[in-house]
Amino acid sequence: MTLALLGGRPAFDKKLDIVRPVLPRLEALAPRFQEALASGQVTNMGPHSRALEAALAAYVGVKHCAVFCNGEAALIAMLQAARLPRGAEVITPAYTFSGTAHGIAQNGLVPVFADIHPETWTLDPADAEGRITSRTAAILAAPLYGNPADNDALADLAARRGVRLFFDSASGCGSRYGGRPLGGFGEAEMFSFHATKVYLTMEGGALCTNDPALFEAATMIRNFGKNGREADCEFVGFNGKMTEVCALVGLELLPGLDAVVEHRNRVAERYQQGLRGIPGLRHQRAQRGGVSSWLYYQFLVDEEAFGLTRDELIMALTAENLAARRFNFPCNHQLSCYRHLGTPPVLPAAEHVASHSVALPLYSDMTMDEVDRVTACVRAVHEERDAVRARLRRPVGVGA
Repeated sequence: MTLALLGGRPAFDKKLDIVRPVLPRLEALAPRFQEALASGQVTNMGPHSRALEAALAAYVGVKHCAVFCNGEAALIAMLQAARLPRGAEVITPAYTFSGTAHGIAQNGLVPVFADIHPETWTLDPADAEGRITSRTAAILAAPLYGNPADNDALADLAARRGVRLFFDSASGCGSRYGGRPLGGFGEAEMFSFHATKVYLTMEGGALCTNDPALFEAATMIRNFGKNGREADCEFVGFNGKMTEVCALVGLELLPGLDAVVEHRNRVAERYQQGLRGIPGLRHQRAQRGGVSSWLYYQFLVDEEAFGLTRDELIMALTAENLAARRFNFPCNHQLSCYRHLGTPPVLPAAEHVASHSVALPLYSDMTMDEVDRVTACVRAVHEERDAVRARLRRPVGVGA
């Protein structure tokens, strides 16, 4: 194929975006949503939101589930409900979505950034242990693009060092560890159901736990902190309730979630096969004992072996009408809003992944033909690396 960057026609006539949400048909929701509209209860924890809580608790295998308007609200409520001492430190991975660190800071806690495992890209338990001090109250781990962390090692670490363990599993609904769905690990675990996620409610989130006190506190926090005694508030809470239409979407999609994750794993395997043998690519490894939901398909680009930088590959793929993205760059410990914490630590694995990783589209309804066309584009960019490099590195003002 002749690359679009070199004068050819783009491989995709219509843009292959980084996500393609699969949503229920309107007919499947219309009767129940019409009933909600007629009743007037379209929020404030109506029957569909309650039904989704029960269904998620059963799916995950926990005693309690509270749904929220979004995942960040669930995260903030989870940490607030834990009643961690204000100003305490919480160890968290540097390479993950910024919302993880923000949830810590929003609660008056101090994020302490730790490095990641160089193959799974999730929190490195050994590095996390080295950062525990007398000020450490908890560890907040996070699956990465649906790839579970080393939950056993983290649970052992938390128990040995006397710190609490929570999970920001925003991208992890549908993933598994040790044969169990994510959601029941640590003291509590939260999900995001944003439209970009594998399991979605358009917008939403949930907190899962077996701790009745933490659950009760979280449900108060999502309702302005009200404790049920007239207008009294036990917490400085907020309005974090899920709407009924979002709950209906979630109820419709939950029964098919395991099949969706199975398909996404087949897509990931096809990507691995299609990219096999291309020099300079190193793929994210699924956690041992885990099942990733593969939010995206990610790999690292070694410039010397591949012949181009990560960003040059992305530019070449973008010209093919193919979305390729770099995520979590810069790392959380390098963000401007955390400069007040002092000189950022040197975290080589996180920084290497952030500056060399590429995310390719991976959909719940992706066809193998689409995967093959994507991998053919990556292979063609490598084969034409000299011409691509010359085109992209041409000085400004030099002929077209």
